[in-house]
Amino acid sequence: MKAHGQIPYFNDDFIYFQQKVTGVYFLLGGSNLKDGIIAMNHAPNFRVDEESVKIGVASFSSLIIERTNIE
Repeated sequence: MKAHGQIPYFNDDFIYFQQKVTGVYFLLGGSNLKDGIIAMNHAPNFRVDEESVKIGVASFSSLIIERTNIE
């Protein structure tokens, strides 16, 4: 498995929180190796590909809209 700048579940304790509270966890990649952008959070040279932000907003806003349309 290629991580592309992010070590899966590195330094994250959200899984322990979800043992007590129901929730959802999404991982949205922000690297673009072609452009030399490595989105490794908490790194001093952290950068994120702006296109990933657009994808994230479109995806997550559609989830909110879908959730509010439940009859």
